[in-house]
Amino acid sequence: MEEQLLTEILRELRASNEALYEMKRELKQIKEDTNFISDSGLSLSQRTAIASETLVDKFTA
Repeated sequence: MEEQLLTEILRELRASNEALYEMKRELKQIKEDTNFISDSGLSLSQRTAIASETLVDKFTA
């Protein structure tokens, strides 16, 4: 019984770790996209529109 509980906890920890890794990867990509937009020479309103669209796309996909 105890071994089964530990196995289940380990399984949940691995799933959580994978989810956190994926979120970290997505945040890194957002940061790279944001840096690109910042260096693009676009106006603030254009950069804001692009960033907003990018975030909506990432979190609604």
